[in-house]
Amino acid sequence: MFERYTERARRTLFFARYEASQTGSHAIESEHLLLGIAHDRRGIAGKILEGAGLSYESLLRMIHPQAAAAPVSTSIELPFSPEVKRVLNGAVQEADQLGHDSIGNQHLLVALCGERDSKAARLLNERGLTSDAVRQQIAKPAESDEPEQTTVKMLVQTEPGVHLAMKRLDDIQAATAWLAQNVENRTDKAVLRRRAALNSIAGHIESLREFLKAYPSRG
Repeated sequence: MFERYTERARRTLFFARYEASQTGSHAIESEHLLLGIAHDRRGIAGKILEGAGLSYESLLRMIHPQAAAAPVSTSIELPFSPEVKRVLNGAVQEADQLGHDSIGNQHLLVALCGERDSKAARLLNERGLTSDAVRQQIAKPAESDEPEQTTVKMLVQTEPGVHLAMKRLDDIQAATAWLAQNVENRTDKAVLRRRAALNSIAGHIESLREFLKAYPSRG
């Protein structure tokens, strides 16, 4: 389902799931997806949000003004809510209409603005971010999530690049293991949140390691 998604868009879905789990939600809702998009400050969608005064921090205050419920374990698979499923389908349609091969955060943002009854769309529309307004900004050919993907591919397309990336993963994994061990017996909420994040990082490191092992060397 997500083969066409850019690396940034996939990270957005990961962050949306994380945001949902940290607020005790049992589904990934539109506001969690919006927070996921806002995590990416360097992409076109993140810049559009910040241009409208909607940084990640400000959105977090608007969406969760009070203390959240107990976090849901990150090991539990959270489903997409019906409105988020419609947004994901809408993002595919937006990319197709614009003639884009990949689906990026900008397409998710357009579709999210169009889900008018959702909490996220109300926040966006109040700041003047309608589907048409965002669509006009992302229609420029030069704006895309693709440069990041190209950079990643260039890094691992040579044998030295693969070895360097693997070494960096080893360093990160060692640091993550040390941090996890040092918070193992702590129970306060802030540490529990960090432990959940560390567990998620560990899982992504293994996924990246398998990807690098399978990537054909061209050096």
